[in-house]
Amino acid sequence: MKEFDLTNEIFPDELTVEIFQYLESNKNQKVGRGKTIHNGFSNSTDALIKCLGGPVCHINPALDFSKCLASNGLKVTIILTTMVSKSAQVPSNSSINVEMISDGSEEVKEQESIEGFFKRFRAAASQNLAKFIQEQRETCPAKVLVYDSTMPWALDVAHQEGLLGASFFTQAIGVCAVYYHMYTGLIKYPYEDSEVLLPSMTPLGVNDLPCFSLSPDSNNSVLRHLADQFLNLEEADWIFVNTFDKLEYEVRKDYSHTVIRSLQQT
Repeated sequence: MKEFDLTNEIFPDELTVEIFQYLESNKNQKVGRGKTIHNGFSNSTDALIKCLGGPVCHINPALDFSKCLASNGLKVTIILTTMVSKSAQVPSNSSINVEMISDGSEEVKEQESIEGFFKRFRAAASQNLAKFIQEQRETCPAKVLVYDSTMPWALDVAHQEGLLGASFFTQAIGVCAVYYHMYTGLIKYPYEDSEVLLPSMTPLGVNDLPCFSLSPDSNNSVLRHLADQFLNLEEADWIFVNTFDKLEYEVRKDYSHTVIRSLQQT
């Protein structure tokens, strides 16, 4: 897989070439569970990339990334869920197309638990995302689904529908590293030590680590939601990290074989 520094001004052109070359060289090849990538670029109406924003984070990272890709000639559709669409503001003259799918929130009549929210969101959004991709196939087919890393199930949907899948981490690599070690169990919550030592990072005190005590959830659903970003990461076709390379060079280097190992390989 190819690594791209999303803060580098020259990355969009390089990324555009990479995506076109990859898709052209791999058209009609199998992805995921035996599905086939749709034929290359048959005409100018192809919606090459669909970008799915996260359920609980702000939409700006996905929106800015979509604009970068669109400014370099790629057709991009950003997909918002019904809940996110209520607060998202996309300029009417934007270079990207905006679509909406249901996340089931419009049918919620009573207050949900945090765990119930995530279960409902995944069930409704995954079903409606697949339906949306199918409906768009004849008129505006996609080649790649870029999804917020906190929704690893979107990769399964992409591969089932014959699309490539790209996980988009909107947080810095240092933050991703903390969640990765929570995923592997090296860091346990509630925190057992007053100080945590991670490769290429200064010692982290409890106050430096994510706090989940404000969430009234005995099942630690938010923690599991964030740690599960790495659930099926090895199956992703691309991984994008929204970070500052020069500020996190050592962390990125050390985690190239763990948290972001797939970025270095094909």
